[in-house]
Amino acid sequence: MSYSNNLIFNYLNSAFVEAEVENAISHHVNLTAVKFDIVEENSSKLKDIIKFIYSYLDFKPLLYEQGDSYVVYMQHIKLHTSVLTIKNLMMSLKLKFGIELKNVAITEFSTDDDIESFLDRLNKFYMKGKLSRNQQIYYGTKDLDFNNINSSEINKILNHNPKIDIYGLFQDSPIKIEATIASHSKELSTIKVKKDFLQFLNKQQLLYIEHKDIPDIFTVIPMNVDFDKSILEVGEFKFVDHSPLHRKNTRVAPHKSITAKLIYGDFEIIGLISDISKNSILFSTEIQNIEMIKQENMDNRSFDLTFILDDLHKNSFNIDVKATIFKTMGNQLVLNIHTTRETKGIIKEYINMCYQLLLLQVQGKVV
Repeated sequence: MSYSNNLIFNYLNSAFVEAEVENAISHHVNLTAVKFDIVEENSSKLKDIIKFIYSYLDFKPLLYEQGDSYVVYMQHIKLHTSVLTIKNLMMSLKLKFGIELKNVAITEFSTDDDIESFLDRLNKFYMKGKLSRNQQIYYGTKDLDFNNINSSEINKILNHNPKIDIYGLFQDSPIKIEATIASHSKELSTIKVKKDFLQFLNKQQLLYIEHKDIPDIFTVIPMNVDFDKSILEVGEFKFVDHSPLHRKNTRVAPHKSITAKLIYGDFEIIGLISDISKNSILFSTEIQNIEMIKQENMDNRSFDLTFILDDLHKNSFNIDVKATIFKTMGNQLVLNIHTTRETKGIIKEYINMCYQLLLLQVQGKVV
């Protein structure tokens, strides 16, 4: 790149960043910045990786800086959501392309930031990644470095806002339950929770806790329960990089068996929908069908997927969507589905219905 082209390139990037920051200030919206390196010498593969990232992040602009580094600015998204989104992206890139993002840094724009302080903080976290041997995400705010956060800072956050969401697993789906931290220490915490959910939570080997001001999910182990006071005691707090909560979308098992057809031209296979989310489906079929897809090199083709969703009021909805194969697991295909707004709304309502049925089962109520 010539000196004049490089100058224009830097001006364009600066103008874009200024516009992002000015919009965040004038409209009082959240703004996070993510910086990372993509080390890939194959230009064709790099292009596919960039396309995938661009699509995965809902077409948020991806700015090239220099060397191997790129920056994404995400409006209307808080820091903890950005961290979870990037963790999911990293898992998807590893599965699809066999690569890892390097030196990942994330920070959030603060009301008393200017462009310089915002970018300086982003680069500070980025340099921490470059100087470290650990392949982890370095992130934080103006006041907190979450890679070095200690128990006193956690206490401060929980004392300021004790409301949490606590999750247990039921039929492999994370069940979200609103709760309140009644008391907290490094070793033990007491959690006030609705009595209907106490038995379910106390039977879990691990519980997952989410707090709006803490970007990471952390796990706890249930220690004791007091049904009279609706109190659950938990201990052994531990931050985790990956958990069922890191899934991009809510995924549930259908409330009854759903037969589906996967079609490409004259090729048609029949299977069952084992899991469904608004953007993906777990499709189970006979192993010979999976082998046939591999033999015919149809892994990268776009299929038609058809099935019927029934609700509890005996209404039926014919679903016909485009589907691509994301991953193969034994006799199962993980399918990414591409829907219209109307179809996505139907699927979203169906998922919500299944989730509400799960909640009733967790509470021991008849469904």
